Amino acid sequence: MPEQGKDVPHNVWWSALGRRLLQEERHMVLAMLARCPGQRALLIGCGAPVFLLQESRMVHKIHLLSAPQQWRSEVGSTLVGAAECLPFADESLDLVVLHHALDASLRPRAVLRESLRVLHAGGHLLILGFNPWSLWGLLRLLGYGQKLPTAMRVGVPRLGDWLELLDCELEDIAFTGFDPPHDRAAGWFWRLFTAPFLRRHPASAAVYAVLAYKRQRRLIRPPMLQAVWPRARASWKWMPTPMQAHDEDDKRC
Repeated sequence: MPEQGKDVPHNVWWSALGRRLLQEERHMVLAMLARCPGQRALLIGCGAPVFLLQESRMVHKIHLLSAPQQWRSEVGSTLVGAAECLPFADESLDLVVLHHALDASLRPRAVLRESLRVLHAGGHLLILGFNPWSLWGLLRLLGYGQKLPTAMRVGVPRLGDWLELLDCELEDIAFTGFDPPHDRAAGWFWRLFTAPFLRRHPASAAVYAVLAYKRQRRLIRPPMLQAVWPRARASWKWMPTPMQAHDEDDKRC
């Protein structure tokens, strides 16, 4: 079973705040999913009733759950397993979606490495997570908002460094979550001052979405070989194959 932190309660997603946030996340990643070609997609969640793969054009869709008692996906297949040890072969998937899986795991780097292992070269990785440098994160540090998820482990700068080390290229970044972190409707102060400020500074929003693709591995030749490679290739082009040499001997006979 996966090593998940207990500070990401599943009942957060069933509240009015959680349902509103899931709807905003769905609208945020629609354009990103449209740019991800392929046939096989995997969604690794954190217990939230998310339906992101419904908007994907993938043929085979799989949802990985961490426990059998969680809700089951209405699209594609459902598996129960650990995000740190995926039951898939190397480079067998075209798209991997991590819906707050890095926040829910006590080993986020292991989850990221395992996701890239099953992703083939040129495939896409879509990561959704809570922004620790947002207003939600500030209120959590100050002790406000008891229903806020306290697992805000990975920010965008750290995630970008990890993806660079794992040979990935960032393609797009988006932010959402400009509503107040409570179930009640926003008051006049929030509507007039706080919400406009957050929309002018999207990096301070509650949730981020990062789309990256796995770089294709290229064979790097040593400098000495690069100098002689064009001449060697030209000589090999005119070198007869064994079958061609045998045909020339038959003609002479």
